[in-house]
Amino acid sequence: MNGQVVAQVPAAGTRLPRWSVVTVWITGGGDPAGVREPRRPLPNLLEDQAEG
Repeated sequence: MNGQVVAQVPAAGTRLPRWSVVTVWITGGGDPAGVREPRRPLPNLLEDQAEG
């Protein structure tokens, strides 16, 4: 994706727990529809790995 990040929530440098949501606003170029998460295939959860 091409463009420049103009804003994000939470602010850059903020420490977050794993899988937290980060919203980023980008200007210029790229697909206006953007990228939607979650991507496929979904990652394995730790609980699922422990059963194997």
